Amino acid sequence: MPNAAHTTSHLPSRRTILRAGTLAAGLGALSALSACGTGTGSATGGGGKTLSLQLLGADEKTIDFLKTTVAEQFKTKTGFELELRTSDWASGFQKMVTAAASSSLADVVTLGGIWTAPLASKNALLPLDEKFAAWDESAQFNKNMLTDARYEDKLYALPFAADTRTACYRMDHLESVGYTEDTLPTTWDEYKAMAEKLSTKNGGPAKSPISWFNDKSIGIQQSFAQLMFQAGGSYWDSSGKATFSSDAGKNALDYLVSFYKDGLSDFNDVFTGTGAGAVAAGRSSAEYSGLLVYRNTQDFADKPTPKIVAGPPLKATSSSAPVSSAWVNKFGVAAGTKHQDEAWELVKLLTSVSTMETLNERVGALPTRTDAVNSDFFKGLPEGFSKASEFVVTQPSSPNMLAIGPAIKIVLQKAILGQATTEEALTEIDKKVNEINGVA
Repeated sequence: MPNAAHTTSHLPSRRTILRAGTLAAGLGALSALSACGTGTGSATGGGGKTLSLQLLGADEKTIDFLKTTVAEQFKTKTGFELELRTSDWASGFQKMVTAAASSSLADVVTLGGIWTAPLASKNALLPLDEKFAAWDESAQFNKNMLTDARYEDKLYALPFAADTRTACYRMDHLESVGYTEDTLPTTWDEYKAMAEKLSTKNGGPAKSPISWFNDKSIGIQQSFAQLMFQAGGSYWDSSGKATFSSDAGKNALDYLVSFYKDGLSDFNDVFTGTGAGAVAAGRSSAEYSGLLVYRNTQDFADKPTPKIVAGPPLKATSSSAPVSSAWVNKFGVAAGTKHQDEAWELVKLLTSVSTMETLNERVGALPTRTDAVNSDFFKGLPEGFSKASEFVVTQPSSPNMLAIGPAIKIVLQKAILGQATTEEALTEIDKKVNEINGVA
């Protein structure tokens, strides 16, 4: 992944960026769509030369860029006008599956993280493997990011924006206890030892040194999943049976819970999506997060603004592999479009270097192409985010991921609050995930 640059004045809040959402009504609509068995219909009626694009969370400047620069390029290439449809991220998934069920889905759609499988499994998206393989720019895409666009070994979308998660540090805090950018932790033991030094109980600067990205959504579940991947675990085995109670899951949850038991993390410190987060406010010195912690500190920390560094992805032990994670936004093509070739041309244009640079600057995300290096926006972001992208393991591709994440979060809370042992919690997670997936 390339380096990136940052401008904070116009960046949207986290609620408009890389949102997966958990929408029960949307899942119900997907079930109805599956029952119909006819896929989606083209949004272009009457044989007119118009192609529709569904945007999520776009601000006015992004819309203007697409209406002018992109629309003009697209018309020159295909002769088609571009019709823009807009929605917010919070209601985007439900609106999309409702449109798919009623054969009114846009020709090209924006997909959030873990949306590919729920839509592709219901025949709402067009497979793009042949078109992508024939494109001379296909090798430029980060292979790890493409994983999130696949379902059952088929490619259904192209990624254009990523939020890579790794350990992020407030360097004024770390420097006060003897750390430099060259001595950042690389293993779980080193990370825990650093947290002890940073704690106010040991003379450090932070009341709760480590934030695990506990928000009103599923942030802490995402942090736990990353720890489990670092420990060599997975959501389920080859038969589809949940494996959270494996040794890897146990090691990950024991490690996470230990920070709360030892007073190094505060479960009651919940990020609401507005105002200063724990790191920006100085309550914490490090957070398992992405660009959010950097932007939030730029916008809300006391001046002079403390430096935020994205550190190397952690390893469970010195001999294991580092792992980071990412939430990836993508563009896909509706299965029912009447203009497959033109829709593919639009996807290529939207994921071209020049368009990607502009879109990523608008949403405050990392690029998904290795050749997107020219924008000042990319060059100015902490270099560690780009390096961490090399070690991304994405969430598993499953039609049920929108329900699985919240279910896991509820049980994790029990373990963190001492209402269940880690063994009990992991057994309950296995049971809930198997029930959601219909696995005996």
